[in-house]
Amino acid sequence: RGENVADRIPNVSVLFTDVVGFTSWSSQQDARAVVKMLKEMFDGFNEIVSSLPAVTQIKTIGDAYWAVSGLSEWMRRKKKGGTTPQHQDQATREHTLAS
Repeated sequence: RGENVADRIPNVSVLFTDVVGFTSWSSQQDARAVVKMLKEMFDGFNEIVSSLPAVTQIKTIGDAYWAVSGLSEWMRRKKKGGTTPQHQDQATREHTLAS
């Protein structure tokens, strides 16, 4: 039994995308068509992300894409030893136990 800890950090957002029906669609396609579609989609996401200084692409797995906004600023403050929004309001910290 593991413990998951979720922190609420004001002004930080996470984007997670997942293509509906991807597994079914991709199983009926040539591998080159699947790779081409994913490359075009991820290149489009990366173009948008690179134009937004506060947004960072985190990871891609299969058809999933993760990006985060505002975390770099929070991490910079934390690294410098400054007060982060999380430290200012400990009441927003949420803990959940995995079952």
